[in-house]
Amino acid sequence: MKLSLKISITIGLISMLISALVAGVSYTYKLEMATQQSQLLVKQLADSAKRTSGIAVYLQDSELASEIVISLTSNDLIENALIISLDGVLRIGSKSKENTVHSSRILLTNPFMVDEPLGYLEVFPNNKFIKSQASSSSLQTAFLLLGLSLFTSIIVGLFIRTKLTLPLRTLADEFLKVDVSSPNKLYEVDIGYTSKDEIGLLIKKINSLISALQAQFMSEYELRKTTEEVQKRFRLLFEQSTAGIGLLDKNGIVTIANPALNQLLGEQTVGKLLSNYFETPDHLDHHITSINDDDTDSQVGIDLINYIAGRKRHLHCLLSTIRESRREVRDNSEHLIEVMIYDVTSRREQESRTRYEADHDSLTGLLNRRAGSLKLAEKLAEHYKKPVLYFTLLMIDLDKFKPINDTYGHDVGDVVLQKVSERLSEISAAHDSVCIRWGGDEFLVSVSMSDLLQVDRYVNSLLNAIKQDIVIDNYLTVSVGSSIGALTLFDAADPIILIDDIIKGADALMYQIKQGGKDNYVLKSL
Repeated sequence: MKLSLKISITIGLISMLISALVAGVSYTYKLEMATQQSQLLVKQLADSAKRTSGIAVYLQDSELASEIVISLTSNDLIENALIISLDGVLRIGSKSKENTVHSSRILLTNPFMVDEPLGYLEVFPNNKFIKSQASSSSLQTAFLLLGLSLFTSIIVGLFIRTKLTLPLRTLADEFLKVDVSSPNKLYEVDIGYTSKDEIGLLIKKINSLISALQAQFMSEYELRKTTEEVQKRFRLLFEQSTAGIGLLDKNGIVTIANPALNQLLGEQTVGKLLSNYFETPDHLDHHITSINDDDTDSQVGIDLINYIAGRKRHLHCLLSTIRESRREVRDNSEHLIEVMIYDVTSRREQESRTRYEADHDSLTGLLNRRAGSLKLAEKLAEHYKKPVLYFTLLMIDLDKFKPINDTYGHDVGDVVLQKVSERLSEISAAHDSVCIRWGGDEFLVSVSMSDLLQVDRYVNSLLNAIKQDIVIDNYLTVSVGSSIGALTLFDAADPIILIDDIIKGADALMYQIKQGGKDNYVLKSL
């Protein structure tokens, strides 16, 4: 049912109810007033006939009395009339049997002597007629009120339909046409309503709301586009990144992993303990526990070793916590650790090669002079901490090397240096020795042993190993000798001696052998 019809029916019912109440009260009131007026008229008619009736009684003229009664009863308001003399001689008319309550009785007196009563005139009103007349008038008024109420409700309903419900219905239909799914199509509602009343204010507020929604939708649309683009880029970065990226829970179990992380660790890692993939799992677990217990923002980088298919790989692992931006800490809130893993095997290998090349002689593979000096200083420092061993430094210079180099060329000379270096390394390997190519055909070797007899045997073994024939190819075999100066340090109570001083001492002993016939060694203690 339409709103205008509902309002019209409601107003009509209320109006008719009020009209019925008003009509009822009006009917009762008018009936009472009409009755009183009729009775007053009846009394007035009786009063008008009082003098004539008194003459008729005085004269005992029944004919005149009858005319008076007939004249009175001819009026519709009077039902009956009665003229009676006090002596009972004259009695004209009859007494009403239905209504004696509202009758009018008038005392008749002597026309010449007012104080002398002669009889009385009693007039009986026609109550049925009076009520009928009063009811007819009251009912007309009641029906007029009811009709007026019905007419008013119809007029009000039409007015409400025209001025209220129809504009509201049109506004609702236009509002339903607004497509909230398309921010560009959010246009203001226009139903051609120009009045500045409540409906006009409602239209203005609705249009303000639509404008605000359009601005908000456009802002959210742009934000969503930007967010989707950023998410797309980050997802692309996450999935296409060459670095392994993942999230760990507080126990170190992988919850999210990108393809690079699974590829680095050789399998799908989600749901598995990250530390199990590395050579030292306890080391990684320790850092995960530490970063979980740290109240401040934490980040730590560690180097780990991983084996896949028997191949050793160096991985750099960067751990950092992901914390909520708000300060309030909720119970059972999820604590995540971000992990980024890089394969640094190539870099480490390159660093090792670079470091090796920087510290070793490119021809023989032995330590060069710079790195060797540092290593000897370390060995000497260890000796001062544990002075129970003999620290011995050997300066070795090859004999007959220059003639081979001059005769057969530098290529053959390089082979000789390489072979000699190999023999020094093989013999020294079992004694934690340091072998250094000091320069040209000079070598420096350090060794720590428990007694001088061992040192002597060691030096002699080096001397004999060097003089063994060196096969260059199928057509050429050469041999060299060596002059060795060995200087031994044992007594820790002596003042600390610098490694440079020991090298100079060993070098001086070597030159003594050179000058004394070569192919020999000398062992001396400081």
